[in-house]
Amino acid sequence: MPAGDAILTVATFNFEAGGWSADRDDYRNLRLLPEVIAQVPGLDVLFLQESRSWDSDGSRLLLEAEALLAPAGPLRGFLTPSDRGLLHEVVFIRWPRLRPVRHYLPGPRTYHDQVGWLRVVLDGRPEPIALKSVQWPHWSGDARLDQALRMTGHAAPGELAVIGGDFNSLWPGGDEFEPDWAALPRHGRPQKTLPPGARPHEEDLVSDRRALTVLAEAGFVSVGALAGDYTVTV
Repeated sequence: MPAGDAILTVATFNFEAGGWSADRDDYRNLRLLPEVIAQVPGLDVLFLQESRSWDSDGSRLLLEAEALLAPAGPLRGFLTPSDRGLLHEVVFIRWPRLRPVRHYLPGPRTYHDQVGWLRVVLDGRPEPIALKSVQWPHWSGDARLDQALRMTGHAAPGELAVIGGDFNSLWPGGDEFEPDWAALPRHGRPQKTLPPGARPHEEDLVSDRRALTVLAEAGFVSVGALAGDYTVTV
């Protein structure tokens, strides 16, 4: 991401259950984090979803993750707890290149429950950059659309923002990756497809791309679209 004459290297990673192993009932998979992040040299920002219980026991797991990431550079972690479960959002930023000036938490004056939201300044530049790690609801296109509509203001003139995470949706374009929804059992199709009345042809099941289409029309760009690579990763 260009920021003035600088470039930010950003990665996003849905770390399933935050490294917790259901088979062993422990967090042994947390040790895989450095191997994954090593694929992104010079990392400045890491959006990490599903940080399960990383805020418990004095934030032990969050601090352990920081220590594991130390070889990649001094990365500070900012955890935003979820309002509806244990799968929290964490945004890691390279310090001191990025200096946090705001860290928003869920509460009566914020709308989000699954958004890790920071504002940072880069190398002393005056313009703040909004960083948002998201995990949008998997069960409803309307719920995802609601989240997207709340973020369009970040595309206003003069705003700098990076939004990444598990959108549970597809960017407009890249139709070669349209899933075969009819192959799913009937009860599993409505969560990710357009609802009745919104389909081009009622008999056709097509992906519900409304949420990310809203961001595209607001002015956001997809790094996948810029690279011409629509490969689905989530």
